[in-house]
Amino acid sequence: MKIFNRLVFLTLLFHCPAAPADEQPTPAGLWRVHFNEPDFTRPSDAVLEPQAGVDTGTQHSAFTRIWLGRIRMPVATPVTFSAEADNGVVLTVDGREVIPGWHGPAREGRFTAAAGAELPVEVRYFQNGGRALLRLYWSWDGHGRELIPASAFSHTPGDRERAEALAAGKETTAPPVFQPEAPPPAPAAAEWSPGPWLMLDQQVILSVDHLERCTGQPVRHGEPVVDGAVDGNFQPYISVVRGEEEGRFRMWYNVPRTPGNAMESSLALIESEDGIHWQRPHRVLETAPIQFGASVIDEGPGFPDKSKRFKAAWYKNDGLQVSVSSDGVTWGELAPGPVLRHSHDINAIDWDPVRRRYMAFVSFGVKLDPSWTGDRRIPHMSVSDDLVHWRQPWPVIMPDPASPREQGETQFYCMAGVIARGNLLIGLVKILRDDLNSEPGLTSGDLRDTRPHAGIGYTVLAWSHDGEHWRRDTEPFLDRNPQPGTWDRAHAWADEQLVAGGEVFLYYAGYQLGHKGERFTTRRIGLARMKLDRYAGYRAEGEHPGTLRTAVREWKGAGLTVNADVRGELRAALCEPSGKFIPGFSFADCGPVRGDSIAHSVHWKNASAASLGGRPVQVVFQVREGTLFAFTVMP
Repeated sequence: MKIFNRLVFLTLLFHCPAAPADEQPTPAGLWRVHFNEPDFTRPSDAVLEPQAGVDTGTQHSAFTRIWLGRIRMPVATPVTFSAEADNGVVLTVDGREVIPGWHGPAREGRFTAAAGAELPVEVRYFQNGGRALLRLYWSWDGHGRELIPASAFSHTPGDRERAEALAAGKETTAPPVFQPEAPPPAPAAAEWSPGPWLMLDQQVILSVDHLERCTGQPVRHGEPVVDGAVDGNFQPYISVVRGEEEGRFRMWYNVPRTPGNAMESSLALIESEDGIHWQRPHRVLETAPIQFGASVIDEGPGFPDKSKRFKAAWYKNDGLQVSVSSDGVTWGELAPGPVLRHSHDINAIDWDPVRRRYMAFVSFGVKLDPSWTGDRRIPHMSVSDDLVHWRQPWPVIMPDPASPREQGETQFYCMAGVIARGNLLIGLVKILRDDLNSEPGLTSGDLRDTRPHAGIGYTVLAWSHDGEHWRRDTEPFLDRNPQPGTWDRAHAWADEQLVAGGEVFLYYAGYQLGHKGERFTTRRIGLARMKLDRYAGYRAEGEHPGTLRTAVREWKGAGLTVNADVRGELRAALCEPSGKFIPGFSFADCGPVRGDSIAHSVHWKNASAASLGGRPVQVVFQVREGTLFAFTVMP
């Protein structure tokens, strides 16, 4: 009997029909595809791995990976997924992006589904030099954070087919591009409130007639104010502040951490009474390790926490690192490690006094256009209330395909030096053209560079109404020196601007040869000066006068001044929304303005602008032989 039962059991075991396909258990593991570039190009293989994870423990070249498969949800309550990733990771579950950590600080997200549900999962990861690391964790109420076990992962035949197609190049994919969840651009101001209104700002202007827009032209001081060979500067990163108490200028810049060290820096501090002549020797400060960057904010003597009056940021270990100081000399970390990760070694911090928050401008190597031959340096922005917790960065500056100047390999050395003028933020954008040489007829070898081209660099203006969306010029604001052989012939990268009386001081990095040539001896810091608020203007040439009409806004001032250089004559009129002159405020009633001043007073014969308080007003300027740069509504 026992023998009979055993035979029946074996018969059933070997001859029972197969279970339906949809009842088959899915095999364990995830299909992993490796790419030899950080943008999912040059695929090499597809292999089955028990779970998603990387830890080289050593330096590693750039690459990307994708894991495809299914994940079994452990509970029906919310599950928190978290990651450790160097450099970036995106986790998608059932088509929803749970961890959007490709470039930004996000390393955590929550997801809810039925317990036991097997859902599609995709893990994207990139490494761009240094140690490669990826670990994925989960946790839920009553269950602490743990590595997601291999038993939670499985895959289907479709996952394998897609992985093999990616590895063979039959299917392609691209890095994720974050689009900011930012509000729409701020509406135009409703009032002509006290303060400067710049012609740089198109929202000020309704129409122009017989006027030509022109970009401001800062005047070079001539000789560099800091010399690489003497003062140790070897990078294009500069911060300058003027102390409120004593009026002294202080400049921070990068010097090599050890002689000849091109990859590690220290902060150097040098001081001046006038911002032009600097007192030697400079001081080398003790800080946490720095790769590149010398971005310093002085919050002033009234800052509540005296120990954190000064803030400094730089690039190290794949991101923005922040330190604080009471005096700008002795520094301590505000938070350990990077507070905002990004993929390229350029960053800066600034203060937005309008919205009262910090801004970070960080560089990413990304390929935003399929026609690009590779990644390009693209400035991204983030904002923070405490310099530690940042929003996901978003791209703010990109090449302009319509600009004749930007037809080649246009990249950016980020943005910095932001100041507020009225309700407008104005920043400096460093343009890099690494596909050109500074001297016609010379090769890159002649310019001491081993690459195909030595590169050129110049600076353009960018401006913002809402502190998040930026417009910019493509024509240079501070161009490289037109004279061959000069110390700033190849690059003129402005990194700081400072209001000093009726002027703006612009501090810039000047390169003599090109982007890489002789960095320790031919990089210097220069000064260019410009009359206040003359970033852009509208110019009338010849005897025919030009006219500029502003938008219509409620008048909130007692008077009007204009920032203009007038060889001929300028007059102003105040009009109703229809364009009709308000009685007493016509061109004929206005005394002519002549000469060059940042604050010409505008007067009408028998009327005062203070009488118009609360009325909707359009300001109209008539200019002959002159340039209008800005006007100020007086309180």
